[in-house]
Amino acid sequence: MKKIILLLSTTLTLFASQTLWTDIDGDKKQDKIELVKQNDSVTIRCKLTAQNRVYKSKPFEYGIGEASLSKKRGGFILDVTQNREEVSYQFRYEPKVKKIRLIGLNYFSMTGNISHSTSSKNSLNLLTQKFVGEYEYYSPDTEEYKKLPTFYTKYPVKKFYLNSDLSALVRKIAKNSNKYESKACKRYEKSSKSMASFLKRNFPQHKLFKKFKDIFHDKDINILVLKRNGKITVALVKSTNRGFKLIGKNSHIFNKKDSISVTQRGRYISFEAGTAKGLEIYTFRYNLKYRQWYLYKCGLSKNSKTIKLKTKKDFGVVRFVNFRRSKFKF
Repeated sequence: MKKIILLLSTTLTLFASQTLWTDIDGDKKQDKIELVKQNDSVTIRCKLTAQNRVYKSKPFEYGIGEASLSKKRGGFILDVTQNREEVSYQFRYEPKVKKIRLIGLNYFSMTGNISHSTSSKNSLNLLTQKFVGEYEYYSPDTEEYKKLPTFYTKYPVKKFYLNSDLSALVRKIAKNSNKYESKACKRYEKSSKSMASFLKRNFPQHKLFKKFKDIFHDKDINILVLKRNGKITVALVKSTNRGFKLIGKNSHIFNKKDSISVTQRGRYISFEAGTAKGLEIYTFRYNLKYRQWYLYKCGLSKNSKTIKLKTKKDFGVVRFVNFRRSKFKF
């Protein structure tokens, strides 16, 4: 009898499960999402309360790694990690066809060896069929890692559901990831040479301080922050098939006595200058209609407290190229 109990307990250690309760079909009743683990694979079982129906997936292999479930509005997410790869599946219930559909997939991987490894993050939206790749580039000359410009492409893909063969889709994403990463590297190298030529021609005495892209609207708009003898020049540059074209610049932002910080978020770019008075803040916003940068807000921060920021009501309409810091007194 003892031997039988021991055998059963040993067998049970091969199985483990995680249960997630969430409403995925919108009937305001909690549905049971269960992740059943067995050896080197996991299976998802979804029991919808109102329908009294069970949906089951094909096994997800993960080897030496982990698998877990998490809630997502209108659905759930399965995260699987193994070795140097991570895959995230996002599912949503489709009431018209009464199926649980895969609507998003993220694939992250590390390549190379321990001393020279690079990362790649791939995101596929199966509803819009848009693919986004974020890759790193290792330069053997400088022995530095650089983040490549984000790679976008159309990715035609059929509909996948919970009971589909999703491992085939992941293998295809992994294969295309290497191809897209290679394309992104070639674009980066070509762009870097073209940018170096552009800077030498237009700003021979300046050094590139920072480079941003206005990814919110135009992927081909670059924001260049250049420095010469401590003086800052900000240039807006448009990428074309023939290279780069200067569309606006301003050299009246800061001077060499200031401590400079530049950040960008979507259509906003902020300049912060540490001065004797405090931290001066100037934020510009890109206007989609007129395709111009305008001063959005500005002000002074003292002792971590921001004095009331000035807006367009205070200074009127100020284009980026016409901005003069000397006109603003705090």
